[in-house]
Amino acid sequence: MLADAFTAGPPPLADWPDLLATALRARSDLRLAEWASRMGLAPETVSRGFRLAYGTTPARYRAELRARRAFAALRESKLSQSQGDDPGVPHAYANKRVLADLRARLGLSQDADLRGAPVPALRRAAEAALREDTRRRTAETRAHAP
Repeated sequence: MLADAFTAGPPPLADWPDLLATALRARSDLRLAEWASRMGLAPETVSRGFRLAYGTTPARYRAELRARRAFAALRESKLSQSQGDDPGVPHAYANKRVLADLRARLGLSQDADLRGAPVPALRRAAEAALREDTRRRTAETRAHAP
């Protein structure tokens, strides 16, 4: 019979962009070249095909997933609740200073809830604060070096 001549093979790769998106959601450390190799695809094909299907590159998709997860973690965290004025409690005191600095950089009032701030602006403000803090600490270290 004709049906006996056909054997089932692996599923077609027509939906591999969806498979990659699922894999990226499951593992943020997924190496695209390794995934492409396992699927029998060239890394360039993966990048182009994913962009056609999702409108963005796999790397950008992964970055957006990470940003969403970080934002969700921030929303659920108690960082904004663990603040204090006592320098003897370093973690709470540092939280208060960092959050106050971010609010100032974003032009927000000191009692504004950062969870409503736009993520890109919050990221830029945090990066700028980190750069300035690194420069300040480096200068202090050099000043106290023998």
